[in-house]
Amino acid sequence: MTKVMKIIKNYLAFNMEFFINETSFEGQYHEDLHAQNALKQLVELTDIIIAQIKEGAILKSNLLLYTSLKFREILISTLEHFPKELKSIIIRRIYDSTLIADWNNSMQQNVQIEYFCETVKKVVTNSSLAEAAERKIQDQLERYLINLNPSSYSSISQTTILKKATSTVSSTLFCISSHADLKKFFHLERIYPDDYLRNDENFIKTKFDVQGRIVYKKIDNGEFWYLDNLHKNHFEVFTSKLIHVGEANLDGELIAKTRDKNKDNTLVF
Repeated sequence: MTKVMKIIKNYLAFNMEFFINETSFEGQYHEDLHAQNALKQLVELTDIIIAQIKEGAILKSNLLLYTSLKFREILISTLEHFPKELKSIIIRRIYDSTLIADWNNSMQQNVQIEYFCETVKKVVTNSSLAEAAERKIQDQLERYLINLNPSSYSSISQTTILKKATSTVSSTLFCISSHADLKKFFHLERIYPDDYLRNDENFIKTKFDVQGRIVYKKIDNGEFWYLDNLHKNHFEVFTSKLIHVGEANLDGELIAKTRDKNKDNTLVF
């Protein structure tokens, strides 16, 4: 385990709660491509959080991803205007996901009390904003808002909620609207272990995989690369004729003396 991973695991000793902020959907136009792109990005952000669980960077028992009844209602209404394929993806990945809980089933905010958001200058009682704020007020642990982009929240790093009870109490929540935000808040070197292959234009996905890991082809020389599924800390590299070249680190640099002739022709498609 790397030093960074150890730090992350120690940091996550307490539950981390992410809330999809349905208020950030206000101002989107249902028939506009911006709304479609915003929901595509939302799917990506939730996928990344779930991927971090699977990769071990975030302990599953310590992470909760929440949505709300209100957001589900907005989502279904909005999806009426979306292409069929995109609608199907969003429903499957967000609306029907078993990994995203509904905070309405364990509500901690008092809906008789006014919760006011400083960012949009309006009352947000009975929203994910109020619920996240109330939970932080109770235990002083951070809560994170997953926001649509673009929205009123996507250009800020945090927002403040005022709970106007007998005395006013404020709670500041961090905003996450992009991959970069996730990296910054959680000190991640990369979102996925195979980011190098995903993001380098010299690599293309093949239709093949090794133990669930996509095999990529290097365009200029035909090499095949894939993430080692056991350690997840290096790539296995083969020539176009399936001869083992060696291992490469997660930045794509070949590691000296890692060629293993016993691996020749073991990459079977």
